[in-house]
Order: sequence, then structure tokens, then C-alpha cells
Amino acid sequence: MIRMMVEMTRPTPDDVICDPAAGTCGFPVSASEYLREKHKEMFHNKEQKEHFHRNMFYGVEFDATMIRIGAMNMLLHGVDNP
Repeated sequence: MIRMMVEMTRPTPDDVICDPAAGTCGFPVSASEYLREKHKEMFHNKEQKEHFHRNMFYGVEFDATMIRIGAMNMLLHGVDNP
């Protein structure tokens, strides 16, 4: 279901992705995997690569434990600074 939502939104290397109910960050993780598959060239562009690792993903969550789990999930899926 999450993958379908990501494919419908078709994120691009210039987008900012926000999940208003982040939980374990399933949507941002899936979006990052989509970008790695469909826009491999972005990792050869310094600005886009920096955007991916520092400014692309945002999430809102109220539970501190879920914030930690979501951040760890993003780290484990290759986002340097979730």
C-alpha cells in the first residue's frame, strides 16, 4: 500500500517529502527507495545528494519512542541525517 502511494506521487530529486503521521517512517523509507531506483543520477549531483541526506525528508510524530524508531529506520535505509 505504501509503495503504491509513493508510485502515485512519483517523488523527484528536488521534492521535499513530509509524512504527517510518520510512525516508523514507512512512507519516507519507501520514497527513498523509489528515488534510489528511479533517479540514480541524483547521487552523482552534489546538491541533490546533500538534499537527499539532509533536507528531503520530514515527519511528524508525537511518541518519542516512535521518533527514535523512525529515525533509526531512516538511518538503516541510507539517509545520513534523518
